Formats: sequence, structure tokens, C-alpha cells
Amino acid sequence: MFSEKAMRVAIYAIFLAVVLYIGYFLYDAQVHPLRTVLTVEHAVDTTMTVEGWVVREESVLAGFGSDVTITAGEGEKLSAGEAFALRFLGEEGMERISQRNTLQLRADQIREVLSSSGGSTAGRPLRAATELARAVARRDLSALDELTLAVSTYVFSGSSSDEETLRATLAELESEIAQLDAQAEADTISLCTDRAGLYSSVTDGYEFVAPGDLEGLSPEELRALVTGGKVLYSDAVGKLVGGVRWYYAAIVSEAEAKAIAGREEYKAYFPLLFDGAVTMRVESVGPSMNGESVVIFSCDGQMARVLSCRQAEAELVMESYVGLRVPVEAVHIDSDTGQKYVYVLEGLQARRRDVEVLGEHGGAYYVARSSGIREGMEVITVANDLYDGKVVQ
Repeated sequence: MFSEKAMRVAIYAIFLAVVLYIGYFLYDAQVHPLRTVLTVEHAVDTTMTVEGWVVREESVLAGFGSDVTITAGEGEKLSAGEAFALRFLGEEGMERISQRNTLQLRADQIREVLSSSGGSTAGRPLRAATELARAVARRDLSALDELTLAVSTYVFSGSSSDEETLRATLAELESEIAQLDAQAEADTISLCTDRAGLYSSVTDGYEFVAPGDLEGLSPEELRALVTGGKVLYSDAVGKLVGGVRWYYAAIVSEAEAKAIAGREEYKAYFPLLFDGAVTMRVESVGPSMNGESVVIFSCDGQMARVLSCRQAEAELVMESYVGLRVPVEAVHIDSDTGQKYVYVLEGLQARRRDVEVLGEHGGAYYVARSSGIREGMEVITVANDLYDGKVVQ
């Protein structure tokens, strides 16, 4: 058996060995540091933020008198000669249409619940709440009833009402609506449009500004046009927006104008108006005046989302690419050829891999995926005296 003295010596020896190992490890980490990161593929958009005004072919609906109730929905497509409102010959008719609208909203709510009962509603509550928040943010309450309905629908859908009960309730509502419609024929007059277009209940006094008015404007002339005197109607009941294309007039700096002029089309985001991007065509880039230029874009998508909007912020995608994210400090430049390269960790060795840098964003380079470098590789960011084939571990 070991004596007590021998046991103490052994313990001290083990303790000293551990201390020496830790000390050597810390010393080696200082003298020969080695740090790596894993490459991850990312899609990157470099954007330019601009502020501008939305211009469309618009005509105000006015001159129809009082006691008018709109029957067209926000963003509804109307044909020439189609009814968009009702005029009542008495108070009874107004009360009847109010009752009908309430019943119609309730019926729409039940239909929405029934249509989604057989499928997934994941994400719908969030989308509905987002649309309502956006409308409030831009002070557009023209579709408040519909947006509120969309939010409340999913609360309602969680109730204990079964499908059979809901269908019976819907049938009763549809019967009541039909009766009210029959009674309305005697004391209501349908008001019709004289042209086709999308209906919007929102007017702001700048409906007189047409796309053709934007041609050749200086920055100051554009500001005066879209912020100057309004043309207001005391009896306006909405407007019709014609055509399939809307225009976006922005005032940008001279440098931004030069950058924009290099292409015919841009992908653009309007974060306060809708999700996703649209393609904007560059119609014209005006000359520089006092360091500013007018740029006119046009778009044939998302018209219904911009019906009530006049001024909006857009994010133009100037450059878009997909690459492997690599820290700036991991990229080296060959002094002889100018070729950029990195070192990757393969086994115990550092191996040089030439890279093509696509762009720089957020403090990192984004490099093209190739046979030499791919997603998931360990790129060396910190090490001493690296060279191709050096043993680093």
C-alpha cells in the first residue's frame, strides 16, 4: 500500500500537471491563436430609400346629391354604367340599408369561418391584424369595417358554434337580406358610373394631378403640384381610378439620380403599404437642379393597395445577390495577382481557397459559392503566419 507521504506527492504531481497543461494551453492560445467561423449562405438586398408621391388616372365621384349610401367595396372593379351607390327617397330606406349592411357583414363573417374550417388558418390572424395596423398607420379608415371583420373572424371561429348551426344562421341572414333588397326597390335609386375603374372612398383634393402632368417637372414644380392648392368637393362620395398602371414621382439627390439612371427596372418595397416587392419601371430621370432631380417610376401591380395613398416611402433594390457570408478579416489579397482568398480548416491544416467577392454588407463580405468554398466550411478568421497546408491544430 502507498504511504500517506507517497499519496500526497502523487496528488501534488497531478495538480501540477493540470496547472502546467492549462498554462501551456493559455500560452499557446496567445502565441498561436486560431479562430474560425462557419460559412452560411444569405440573400442580400442593397436598397436606396426614397420618398415620393403616387399619381394615377383618377376622377372624383361628385354631384349625386345627399342621402347617398355607397354599395361598392373599397378597391372593387366597376364597369361603365355599373351601380356604385344608392339614393334613398326617405328615412326608412336609409335605416333599411344600414340594417342590410350589418346583416351582410355578419354573413360574410360566417362564410369566412366556414371556408376556413376545413383548412389551416395559420398566419391569417397575424395578416389580418397587420393589415388593420397599416390602415391605421396611414390613416386610411375607408375599409375599417372589412378589416375589423377580418380580425374578429378568427376570434369568432374559436367559438363553440358547430358547422351545422353556422350554416343555418347563414341561411337566415341571406333570407333577411333578400327581403330587405326586395323592399328597397320601391324607394331607392341606383347611381351608376360613366366609366370603368377601381372604386375608392378616399379623396384628398389632388385627384386632378394626372400622370401626364409629371412630364418635365423640376423638383420645385413637383413639390408645388402635389402639395399646393387642393380641389375639394363638398359632396364627393369617392373616386374612380382608371387604367392598370400607377406612377411614383420621387425627388432624389443628384448622385442617387445617376445611380438610378443606370437601369430600366427596379424591384421596390413599400413597407407601409403591402408585403413583398413590385417591379418599378423607370419612366424618366430629370436633369439636376440645385443638387436634386425628379425620377418618375411606373408600376402595373398592387393597384388596389395604393388607391388611397398619396405620399409613400419606397425602398429600391439597387443590388441583389446570394452569397456565403465571410468576415472581412478572413479575406486576404494576393500581393502579386490581386486575387482575394481565404483559408479554410480541413482536418488539421489550413488550405487556401480563392474567392469571388460579390459585395460587402453589414461588416462582412459575401462571396460566390464555388468548387473551392461552400456552405458549412470553417473559415479561419484569426491565426498566425498562415500559409497553404500549414498544420494549425
